[in-house]
Amino acid sequence: EGNIVYDDDELLDRVEVAAGEVHNKSQVEEDATTLEEDYQDSGYVNAQVTPIVTLNRDAKTTRVTHKIAEGVLRYIREIKIIGNELTKDEVIRRRIALEPGERYDGSLLELSKRAMRRTEYFDTVRSSLDFADDEELFTDVIFDVDEGKQGNFNFGAGFSTDEGLGGFSELRLNNFDATNWPNFTGGGQQLALKLNIGNRR
Repeated sequence: EGNIVYDDDELLDRVEVAAGEVHNKSQVEEDATTLEEDYQDSGYVNAQVTPIVTLNRDAKTTRVTHKIAEGVLRYIREIKIIGNELTKDEVIRRRIALEPGERYDGSLLELSKRAMRRTEYFDTVRSSLDFADDEELFTDVIFDVDEGKQGNFNFGAGFSTDEGLGGFSELRLNNFDATNWPNFTGGGQQLALKLNIGNRR
């Protein structure tokens, strides 16, 4: 009920629960979540799908109705990044799959967050939406990041019959920036330096 953007057949294709099956409460809730996410992926940010179950005790059947409030189709006005004190905006933006002016897409938002986490520059990546009061069809997308350690340093020593007494040290920076003196961080570049010392090396 309440669907205008998509017709019944399109929505029923996304629902796993079918007539004649044993009632499955958790699957009904999953179906509602799936429909809600489909709407949000299509730009209907505030879409809500509420499953309503009516029980007929005499017939031992249930009627499942997904009540849909589609909301308003929204487009992205601006993408904002906060919390990045070291990492340059451009390093983050090239991992964002969303673009200003495009229709909001919840799946691309999650894809962007996963791409940011894979860099290992950030301990936490959060997102939120800021609806412009004077522009009903637009929303700002905000990415809030907590930066983590930018690299690591390892060292050790040992003895072997081939090399004798030796040691090593290794410096690895995951968010290096050769042009950012004297901090040399924030550019998304990779730097690895390794030093090996031994009696025969």
